[in-house]
Order: sequence, then structure tokens, then C-alpha cells
Amino acid sequence: FPGKTGPNVEMIDTEMTLQLTDEAWISTGLWLPVGKKGTVKAQHAMQDIHAQVGSHIDSLLSLLGSWKRCPNLVTSKQFETAEITIDTPFGGILYITVNSIEPIEPRDETFKFENFCKYPRAICGDDKVWEETKDIEVPWGELDVGSVIFTLPIEYLKKIADFNSVKEKFDTISSTIFEFINSKQAKPFRIIFDVQLVED
Repeated sequence: FPGKTGPNVEMIDTEMTLQLTDEAWISTGLWLPVGKKGTVKAQHAMQDIHAQVGSHIDSLLSLLGSWKRCPNLVTSKQFETAEITIDTPFGGILYITVNSIEPIEPRDETFKFENFCKYPRAICGDDKVWEETKDIEVPWGELDVGSVIFTLPIEYLKKIADFNSVKEKFDTISSTIFEFINSKQAKPFRIIFDVQLVED
């Protein structure tokens, strides 16, 4: 858990510009397979910015065994220098995370990624992403409906017949919540499915 990639996964190098905001996980669309080393190059060192591999941040160490998965799955590495190398015994989605104690102004940063692969990803409003990634042999994927990003096993993602119907429902829920508290949604909620939770 979360599972191995298939034998035909293509490792790539790519570059992208991401907007960094307060307390955010930014999806890169990239996956680091089990036992592989990936390199991430920023334009400069950033003490409050991390490269994180893995979505399942909840530790199960407070629970008595037997566990349904390894209790700690996530690997995170700070940009102490502009170039970092990250690896994982478990595999997982690569995020760029913002861990600043003080609020930060949203800003764009460019990153270069070496030796990662893509994973199945559906983004409502951009059907091309799903068509290009749906058959990649990676065990987990994401559905981004705008207000919420779901992280779930690929076999369940493929069972969703209409991504836009999910979007309509959760956009309604989200807009109702933020209207009630008289605020605007600054970043999407994340719902990450797991095989075991710390609390019932």
C-alpha cells in the first residue's frame, strides 16, 4: 500500500510553474514509484516549501496492531537547497507543500522534475488530462472538481461515469458552506481515501 506501478510506466523529466499559497498541497500530476529516486529543482532554496511523496499523512502508530498498512507512508523533503533528491519505499503522488507559519502572498515558482511518471488524473473542465492519463499503470489517481480534490484507487476512479455530476454536487456543498460563513474558498478541500483510520 499504496501499491506498485505497472511495468510499462514511462519515467519523464518535465518543468512546470506552480502557484504557492498558504498551507497548501499543490498536485504536480507526477508519481514517484517504489524504490525510485526523483530530483526536484527549484529556482532557489525555500525553507518553508517541501516536496512530499504520498497522500496518506495520518500515522497509525497510536493504534494497536495489526495495521492494515504501514503506519507511516509519507516522505517529505525541505528545499534547503534549490535541488533536492527524494525517494520512497512506498511510492506515491508528488506534491509541493507550503508549510509556512506566517501567511504568505500567493506566488508562482518554477520547478524542474526528473525521473517521475504521471498518474491517472481527471480535472473537470479539461477532458484532455483524463484521456492522456487514464490508462497509466499507477494504483492511485485524483479527481479534481474544483472545490474538492479526491484521491482514490484507480479502480474506483474508473467507476465514476460522470465526473461533472460529482462536480455539481460538491460545488453546491462548498458554495453553501462558504456563503454561510461569509467567506470565499481560497483552496480546494482534499478527500483522501485510506484503508485504515486513526479514529472510527
